[in-house]
Amino acid sequence: MRKKIVAGNWKMNLSAEEALTLANELKVKIDHQLDTKDPKIPNGLPQILLFPPNVYLSRVLEVFRNYEGVAVGVQNIHQEEKGAFTGEVSPSDTQKDESISTRMMSCWQRKSHWP
Repeated sequence: MRKKIVAGNWKMNLSAEEALTLANELKVKIDHQLDTKDPKIPNGLPQILLFPPNVYLSRVLEVFRNYEGVAVGVQNIHQEEKGAFTGEVSPSDTQKDESISTRMMSCWQRKSHWP
């Protein structure tokens, strides 16, 4: 049986404080589920993917650093390594931190803004 995946794209929501609070609350709930071994979740927890806004990425990464079962990733990366792409993140920037294991390459809302 495949492992289930639950992903949350936070988009442009939450302040820095709210993002950190949400991350900590999620961690507490995950810990509780792991401790109780809920029979409704027979194969353990699903793989959890979190995509906070890039400006809060380091704060959320710190909450889940070395935390098995939760991956924190960037919401979007540009296809180019360098260039005049204001506000974009390059693939090489995300590879410098081994904690970033997940990347959301594109999102349908962004595609509607690009030709």
